[in-house]
Amino acid sequence: MQNKTQIMEKVQVSDYFNLGLTQSQLEFVDVRLDTDIPLFIDPSALKIMNTDWSRNCQRLISSYFRLVLENIRNGNEKKAKSLLVELSEPNETHFGHSMNQSQGRGMGQIRAIKIWEALSKSQAVKTGLVKDLEDTVLMIDGIGPDLISDIVTNIIREPLIQYTKVMCEKYGIPMTEFRTKKLWNPDKEIWERKNLHQVVASVIGNPKPLLLVPRELVRESITYNAEEFNSQYLYEKIQNECYSQGLVRTIKNGETRPIFKKDIREQFVGQTVKEQNINLTIDREAVLEQYKSTKDKYPLPALSSEELKKVLDKTRD
Repeated sequence: MQNKTQIMEKVQVSDYFNLGLTQSQLEFVDVRLDTDIPLFIDPSALKIMNTDWSRNCQRLISSYFRLVLENIRNGNEKKAKSLLVELSEPNETHFGHSMNQSQGRGMGQIRAIKIWEALSKSQAVKTGLVKDLEDTVLMIDGIGPDLISDIVTNIIREPLIQYTKVMCEKYGIPMTEFRTKKLWNPDKEIWERKNLHQVVASVIGNPKPLLLVPRELVRESITYNAEEFNSQYLYEKIQNECYSQGLVRTIKNGETRPIFKKDIREQFVGQTVKEQNINLTIDREAVLEQYKSTKDKYPLPALSSEELKKVLDKTRD
């Protein structure tokens, strides 16, 4: 029998376990096992899955981030950092930007401190604008789709292990009992490890757990987008405010139009998009609620089998 550790390069899950199935026939993302693929878990996708499993995931994310914010606002630096530092490198999904063997972007102690500092110093956190994890993408510098995906993966690791078990039973993939990375317990409000049945794949002789992820959860980015919120929601709100106050531009036929967005942008030279989002939202919280409501109902669409295949094939190059 050929040693699988010798043929790992550019092998997907379906190849490794000899499933004889293509991505269109699988419910999970058929990732490569030797590297990361440029896909991310979008927490907004959980809100339209409408299953007990997705609701449990949302509960885990909400309980964790609420506790982080609570400790930051109460000045409990030690507790907040202890919550953040346990977010390990989520190599198990093989999602991310790495072009070689998966390295992950988990925070570790240094990144945990940086995130704590960004949150604790942010007016968006102090004023209560940031309520949900996804809000940080709109207003906290240094937090983007890849980091959100990493954080979510850590928080919902146990549900993903449970989902992986269901998929393994369905597709005949072998599992073995293995010590987990840290799992979030919302009832005890602690991180803990368990011995659970997991999929273990060998890369260069080093066995590592593998998490299978539902196709419905993955996107090439995530739904929340700082630039979109800035331009299509805040700036348009300001345009309407100016128009109602008589601050308009007049076109050749004498009709009036809202001022250009570039004219608004010129007022905030030197501010990052996220700084603008904070400053402009403080007195316009209804705009943020409108944005969140819209995104909850209409997150980015799930990738089709063909779209997933293109991402996976591109990664193979």
